[in-house]
This record gives sequence, structure tokens and C-alpha cells, in this order.
Amino acid sequence: MKHKLRSRRGMTLSEVLVALLILSLVTVGVATGVSASLRVYRQATESSDAQMLASTLSTALMDELRYARNIQDDGSFTSDTFGEGVSVGIADGRITVGDDEKLLSDAAYAGLQVRNLVKETETLDLVKPVKVNNDTVFQVAFEICNSAGTGVQQVEFSVSPLNDPVGA
Repeated sequence: MKHKLRSRRGMTLSEVLVALLILSLVTVGVATGVSASLRVYRQATESSDAQMLASTLSTALMDELRYARNIQDDGSFTSDTFGEGVSVGIADGRITVGDDEKLLSDAAYAGLQVRNLVKETETLDLVKPVKVNNDTVFQVAFEICNSAGTGVQQVEFSVSPLNDPVGA
């Protein structure tokens, strides 16, 4: 009977320490993998959100500029939505038209901001009218940035207004 008791003594201290070491290494490996996966997921989500915001802003600006009337050399124009003498600018990282009316709601930005691609100013040169073969064309350039201020997506396009520019 004594022999049976001795064979069921349990684990030695060295066996427990080796088991804890192996468990610790596995835990560190899993934690590192999860951390890397989260970082990649956040980057992919940020990039996707930036592309969606760039597309939405581009479409909204194109629609607004395509039907602009009375286009002036300083970039102001008459808009069916925002009224007379409005211009496009940036306020608090959001594109504004007219008297600081936001082109899109804050929810559309999903933690991202817009920065002027041409200059480090908050106002114009985001949209500027230029003459091409006696026609006025709006050139637009901006950048979508993350909360750290790093550029994620650049947007540049031109829009030809459908209406005859009276003021230019």
C-alpha cells in the first residue's frame, strides 16, 4: 500500500515551473498576435473610412460645383443649396460651403479630418476656378487625415460647371 501512495505523489517543483514557463510563452505569443491583428484591423478600417469619406465628399462637391452659377475669380459662386456668393473652405477639419455650413454632417467624418492639399490654410485654394479654353473649371484638392494628422487619402479632381459663368 505504501508503494501505491508514493506513485501518486503529484508534480515536483521543477515540473510546475516548466509548465508555468511554457504557459507564459504561449500567453505572450497570443497577446502579441492579438495586438498585431488589432493594429492591422484599425489601419484597414481607417483606410476604408477615408476612402468612403473621400468618395462622399467628392460626389457632394462635384454636385455642388457642377451647378454653380455666377462664378467669380476668387472662387465664390451662386449655389442652389447654399445661396449667393458662397465659397468652399475648411473649418475644424470639415468642408464648409457658404457661411460655415458643413457640406456633410459630423457623423460622416468618422473621426477623420480634411486638410487643404495645396496650402496649410483653413480657407480657400481647396477649390479654385481656372480658365481652360475660355471655359471655367473648378480644380479641387484636399487630403483626408486621421486623428494624428497623418494623411490617409488624397483627393484631386476637376469639375466643369454646366451653367455659363456670368461673373468670371
